[in-house]
Amino acid sequence: MIDLHSHLLYGVDDGSKDSEMSLKMARQYVENGFADVVCSPHYLGEGKSKAVDEIKASFKSLELLLEENGIELNLHLGNEVYISLDLITDLEKGKYLTISDSKYILIEFPANDIPLYTDDIFYELQIKGYIPIIAHPERNAKIIHDPSILYKFLNKGVLAQLNLHSLTGLYGDRTYKTAKKLLEHNLIQFVGTDSHSDRVRSPKVSDALKKLENVISKDDFVKLTEINPKRVLENESVEPENIIDFNKKSIFNFKASFRNI
Repeated sequence: MIDLHSHLLYGVDDGSKDSEMSLKMARQYVENGFADVVCSPHYLGEGKSKAVDEIKASFKSLELLLEENGIELNLHLGNEVYISLDLITDLEKGKYLTISDSKYILIEFPANDIPLYTDDIFYELQIKGYIPIIAHPERNAKIIHDPSILYKFLNKGVLAQLNLHSLTGLYGDRTYKTAKKLLEHNLIQFVGTDSHSDRVRSPKVSDALKKLENVISKDDFVKLTEINPKRVLENESVEPENIIDFNKKSIFNFKASFRNI
């Protein structure tokens, strides 16, 4: 499997605190069936986050550390970019990284809001050839209140990544219910750990993966955990498929109501 969203790099953000923790997390990744992980430290704006050169240096150090300890885990580099009016300017200045130097950018919303300028930012990114991936939309208060917001974004070519721990109730019942709804409506193209440590928010997601298998088909499970993220790493196209509008009734919705996670 491939994880597009992690905070495995140590000492660069609120993720792993030191090399020992990163080693523990890397071993957990392997134990939970992951072969590739994107290190995606937070980018909160110029002067508020580690510089790209520092992140790249930390990345090389972690790669060497894993090799020295015999941990077979392929690492890739990117950023989780907090949405702002400066997002495109900062991209052009090289202030943050796309996922594995691809056209895909992992973008985080504020927990309780979606800025009014979001559509404009996404449109400008797409005009320039980039594809936004919304990180953990199931945790956003606006989307929890109205999941059709995500449907509208996907209709415009934006993609979405769900946190696996959302399926275990780690972020609360409302987030869990929203995560399930988004999956049932085919509004998620990737799942990830969003790992921050070797403890609570860790790469230990075996229980979450079992929950995921109960919500979506086997083919979709492979698509979300392997096929789609691999296409991102290879800078190939990923398209939202068979997305379902929350405002329309369907046979799918009727069947989904009988599923138990």
